[in-house]
Amino acid sequence: MMIHRKIYQALLEYCEYYQPLGPVGVSYADVDLYTFASGTETSLKSLRNSFSEKALLASRVVVPYGDKQLLLNPILTEPLNIILPLRPQPGKRPFDLLCRQGTIRGRLPVCAALRDGSIRAAMAETRGALLVVFSMETLAVLRRVGLPVSTACGLARSPANAADACKCLELHPVDVPGGGSSRLVFVNWAPSPADRNELKALDQVRRQFQIYENGVRTPLDVLVWTPHPEDAARISFFRSNGSREQVWEAILASMDEGLVPITMHSDELDRPKDLTEATQRLREALRKRSSRRERRQCWAQYNAKLDQELLAPLTKQALDMLSPEDRLRLFSVAGISSVVYPATEVFLASFARQIASGSIRKVGAAITPEIERLLKSYSLLLNYFKAGQ
Repeated sequence: MMIHRKIYQALLEYCEYYQPLGPVGVSYADVDLYTFASGTETSLKSLRNSFSEKALLASRVVVPYGDKQLLLNPILTEPLNIILPLRPQPGKRPFDLLCRQGTIRGRLPVCAALRDGSIRAAMAETRGALLVVFSMETLAVLRRVGLPVSTACGLARSPANAADACKCLELHPVDVPGGGSSRLVFVNWAPSPADRNELKALDQVRRQFQIYENGVRTPLDVLVWTPHPEDAARISFFRSNGSREQVWEAILASMDEGLVPITMHSDELDRPKDLTEATQRLREALRKRSSRRERRQCWAQYNAKLDQELLAPLTKQALDMLSPEDRLRLFSVAGISSVVYPATEVFLASFARQIASGSIRKVGAAITPEIERLLKSYSLLLNYFKAGQ
């Protein structure tokens, strides 16, 4: 209702601009963040003089207290609170207020943020990504850089809220230059040690999205960004000594390397049980062209399991051989295997993509040089095994 927007704008007149740390050259007015000033009684009295009690209660700026008394909503006035007004367009009256405990209207913050004009415009510049953080302090830092950001408040409670967040992305799509779709990117980073405790909530959020993904049986385009320590150091340096553009570029460059699906980012999922699971995970990452960080992680896991379950046993067996010929044969098998098996995975992924794109219409129609090299390698392996029989 329009009267609610007038109330929210009037409330902000009794607030001060919040002053987040960050690169110089960005005005606090542009950031559009507030903190409640002292003197809540004065602001409450002024609001009651300007608006009816019914309208104030409906807007949720005030709540009933005691015997027919009114009190400013505690989510607005809690200590060290930060308020982000969500506006349909910059300069327009806000339709909601985002605080530490959520939005004053009770919407999920990620859903409410998708209706904010400045956030939507910024999402178009980040390839459709809406960054989701776990503290208002982190939100303030990223917003000062100009990034589209909301909070994860409410998403750790239930799979239903995770489902609602995904549906909001479908209901409020953002036009991304060059194609692409809107997506949530949870930020596994905090600008200060005090805010890093809030990141523990990521595991709870992850569980809700895992339950939802298992229910719909469709992979979700919900990601987690964990910057490499070198990237985090670069971002911190530019925040203190650089420009807004340098911080922006450092964060986006890190996101290019550090994005993984939220359902693959837990410690349990990061450690495949055996070579079979590591192979399946690698094939999936190569098939769908995952981020370079995820592909590197899957390759590292695959190579570790290949070494543990195949190459290391072959090497140990070779060292136990008394015959120099047998020892050389097993060392050769281990060496060739370390090259052939990874090369096979690369070939299979490339071949599958060609079939999916239609560039290869008949499987087995032609023997390419790549296939010939692989067949020769497998033939060499087979000859070594036959020589040992």
